[in-house]
Amino acid sequence: MYLGLDKGIALVTAASRGIGRATAERLAMEGMTVVVAARSVGTEREDLGEGHIVPIEADLGDAAATATLVDTVVEQYGSLDVAVLNTPGPPIVSALGTSWSDWQKAHDLLLRPIVQLGIAAARQMQTQRRGSIVLMSSTWVRQPAAGGVLSASYRSARPRS
Repeated sequence: MYLGLDKGIALVTAASRGIGRATAERLAMEGMTVVVAARSVGTEREDLGEGHIVPIEADLGDAAATATLVDTVVEQYGSLDVAVLNTPGPPIVSALGTSWSDWQKAHDLLLRPIVQLGIAAARQMQTQRRGSIVLMSSTWVRQPAAGGVLSASYRSARPRS
């Protein structure tokens, strides 16, 4: 399936597996150079179709790491054309089984990096006068399930355009 994307630079976060990885592979097949950011990724560049997947280690739970992620991509590749902002899932726990610490950790993993990276990507794309930002979510936002209180709460709080 051709998505109509020109060759360019994409950043996909939380992309070591699951929907983040599948998104990165699809963008690479479209001819993009895709920087995949995750806590644990390989070290080797992968060629897929006309594009490439390039791993970069980044823990989205670390505010300092996410503060420089967009700048790192731009410094290494010259631009940022697509940012797919995905986050890993928090622990599955019931609402009554949570502590304030659980909520703080979920905030630092699910909301803060999306806002932080989204603002950095938007500023870069505004300078370039082009670019797209995609915020990934979870089905738990629309169909809450037992144990998904942290995921549903913080993914629902994400900015929408």
